[in-house]
Amino acid sequence: MRPAVHNVTIKFLILFWMMAGAAMAAPTTTTAPTTQPVGPSQLYAHGSGDKYWITASVKQDAASAIETIVYNRTAAGKWDVIAQIVGQVVGLADYQGDLVAVMQDGSWRMVYSGGSTTGADPRGNGKVIALAGDGDVLYGIIRTGLIYELQSFSRGKWTSIVELPPVAQQGDQALVVLGIVDRQIIVAVRTIEHRVAVFSLQGKTWQAMGSIEPSEQIAELQVLPLGRQIGVWVSPGFTTGGAVYSNPPTWTQRIDLGKDPGEVAVASERLRLIYSGKDKDKKPIMEKEWDFSGKLLADQPVNLPESNIISPYITYAMWAIFFAVIALFLLRRKPPDEGVGKDESQ
Repeated sequence: MRPAVHNVTIKFLILFWMMAGAAMAAPTTTTAPTTQPVGPSQLYAHGSGDKYWITASVKQDAASAIETIVYNRTAAGKWDVIAQIVGQVVGLADYQGDLVAVMQDGSWRMVYSGGSTTGADPRGNGKVIALAGDGDVLYGIIRTGLIYELQSFSRGKWTSIVELPPVAQQGDQALVVLGIVDRQIIVAVRTIEHRVAVFSLQGKTWQAMGSIEPSEQIAELQVLPLGRQIGVWVSPGFTTGGAVYSNPPTWTQRIDLGKDPGEVAVASERLRLIYSGKDKDKKPIMEKEWDFSGKLLADQPVNLPESNIISPYITYAMWAIFFAVIALFLLRRKPPDEGVGKDESQ
């Protein structure tokens, strides 16, 4: 390779990585990004003990892909950006201390600080509908064809346990969620009679725990651990925050979450509602906190940081350019002279 070409290539590589470093250092998403509506909710939240996560799905314009930013609250109460996922998150759980996310396309991802990886396909190559973790075992509601079943994931593989109750087998119209409360596997199902049927798994048999007859529409459900009590959040979607019901089998205890639509979680022994504020310019993310008796303790902004994680699409493009330059470098190397190494006396 001629020295001039070699020098130009080296200079280009240096410039390329300087530009890449600058791009990675520049924030790509603000605390309250301007987004397009991307689904039933842009925000999701999940807690486990003192661990607490929030995800925000963002879409900058109609042509761009949906990306989800993952925030984690530290023990000191500070929020950090830990990952950015291509695609929309539609559910959260935890497994072995880390966050796991249900994706809109029926896959799932394990999320860690700095990135995420795609989880193994369930048995039968079914779609993941909901997840719930219990120590070293992850449980999932899996849909294969028109059948919903419970499977468990441990040591890298899924195992079938039992089909869900017949009331949950509603095909595309099914709304079914999964939770674990005091080591019990709990399933809540929206029925065609506008009720919420709740079941616990005893061995391989589903035990009915009564039904909830909410006054609101049923657009979203979630099973929540209210200490050692089972709570079921029922929300009509974009109109109010819904309510949390407890005290099976009558489900007579109710915590009204007010008029702000959002997503709920339990973290640090508090029931929390995450919702978008009413400031149309800043669109702050807000949080209400209740104790398990239903007493409102706080209503305050969540100070989420700016994202310093570069878009995965930009990362892929930079690597493509890098390898293209390497290929150019190799192709333009001068081949050795044919006579080199031969005995000239012959």
